[in-house]
Amino acid sequence: MRRILSMVVLLAGATYSVAQAGPVNHTGGLIEAAVTYTPAYAKVSNTSCNCFWFQGGTVDVAIPLRGSLSVDFNVTGEHTTGLSGISMDKVDYLIGPRWSFDLFKKRESRHRSELFAEALAGAVRGFNGIFPESGSSTTSASSYAVQLGGGYDLALRSGVGLRLAEADYVRSGLPNNGSDTQNDLRLATGVYFRFGRR
Repeated sequence: MRRILSMVVLLAGATYSVAQAGPVNHTGGLIEAAVTYTPAYAKVSNTSCNCFWFQGGTVDVAIPLRGSLSVDFNVTGEHTTGLSGISMDKVDYLIGPRWSFDLFKKRESRHRSELFAEALAGAVRGFNGIFPESGSSTTSASSYAVQLGGGYDLALRSGVGLRLAEADYVRSGLPNNGSDTQNDLRLATGVYFRFGRR
């Protein structure tokens, strides 16, 4: 748990330091909140290809810092019954920097398009399942979580847009009677809203 907290504090400190270097101007200085449908492709452990899908949703909030940089707060909840008939729930709590790139910066476009990339770290809590460790098992467990990836946003009108696609690599360390690591592919699509003072 100390390692998780250290990573979160380090990322938050780094983004705060960059924010002090200049004025906010990313996306006009607006806060962005997104709600997405979030399936994830996973497997029981690294020792086999017993694969399954999580189904869930994500809420993330990006607060602009400086230029193309913002800090992203991300909470994802997921559920599966694909573990040989055994169900499991988990929630990720992540924070980290996001970089956004306007695809049509030099030309006027009513439907603004943006690509973004992000690197998030934090914790995951698994529950309502079976987590084997050291010759025993428990119904809940916690570990670190890291998410690397990005996506594509399309503005529809002032303050509202679509998150057309997002793809992320997610690594965590919940006990699984194997390597005790998970390497998941998380996808997302949904809507976002921008609000605040320009």
